[in-house]
Amino acid sequence: MPAKRLSVLLLSAIVVLAVGCGSPAVPTEAPDTPTPTTAPEAASPTMAAPTPGDLPSDPGNDSASSPVETAMQYVKRVDTPLARVNGEEITWEYYEPSLRQALRIVSRQGNVDWNDAAMQLRLGQLQNDVLTQTVDRWLLRKMAADQGIAISGEEVQSKIDAERAEIEAGEMYDSWQAYLEANGFTDRSFEQVIHDTLMLGALVNVQEVDPLAEQLHVAHIVVGDAAKAQEVVDKLNAGEDFAELAARYSQDEQTKDSGGDLGWFSPELMLPELAAAAMSLEPGAFSAPIQTRYGFTVITVLERAMREAEPSVLAQRKQAAMLAILAEERQKADIDILVNFDQTEEESD
Repeated sequence: MPAKRLSVLLLSAIVVLAVGCGSPAVPTEAPDTPTPTTAPEAASPTMAAPTPGDLPSDPGNDSASSPVETAMQYVKRVDTPLARVNGEEITWEYYEPSLRQALRIVSRQGNVDWNDAAMQLRLGQLQNDVLTQTVDRWLLRKMAADQGIAISGEEVQSKIDAERAEIEAGEMYDSWQAYLEANGFTDRSFEQVIHDTLMLGALVNVQEVDPLAEQLHVAHIVVGDAAKAQEVVDKLNAGEDFAELAARYSQDEQTKDSGGDLGWFSPELMLPELAAAAMSLEPGAFSAPIQTRYGFTVITVLERAMREAEPSVLAQRKQAAMLAILAEERQKADIDILVNFDQTEEESD
């Protein structure tokens, strides 16, 4: 694994990771053309650690030979409080299950040898990241309480039952217990994750955001090389019709016979290089050749208007609003981090 921080593997996926939760943990494969694509819903930013007051005490079901147990041999354990948040102590007992889950995720996503001295030093970075996420989880619970959000035991059990039924109906695991063990969960820690996932979803959903977005009605012509793209642009400059050129040149079989029409999109949901070009164009104008990972494309903006934002754009805005409130809560809270696990930082001081 490269020398970058282990938290890169961790921070966004850590447990809505999908808890398996019935859905893939990675986005689906990109389409074959540079058509603007809807972005996958962002993973929860701080779903890694349980919160004070409602925590699993079982550290997990790792075998003695597992990568997690190997890593735990080198982990710095602290028996005094790790942090205080508004006077409430974060201790090792509820921090350890989150650390183990983080170690499972990192071990699965990278070629990790925890017996390597360099990796052992980076364990401290990971421990610090998990502790930061634990503090954030405490603050998220406070935010939920402040906004009157409460997740009932019935809601949690209903979601668990649905997940269990889906797992048991599939062919990947022999049993529900096999699923839990393979993914590093106990019944109690899985219940905790389901509760916090529902809580965070509810917290995001109650955020009030602008329901409108500027959208662009876009058409494109996709070609295989820069010379062909420039030929298209030269013909457009000479007054030829965009739709006719799309029918003649475009490699996008889905749109070439409809003038290259892609429909309406918010710029946030387009490939970044196409969005930047589209936002610079007035209706009726066309772009210079744009290189994307799919080849070369020329776009035109047919219309611009304020329209109701797509659900994924609204979800992004709601999450951004929640994160802004979380940042404010961090500023207001009395947070005292009592431990620095990172030996590399200590040695450099």
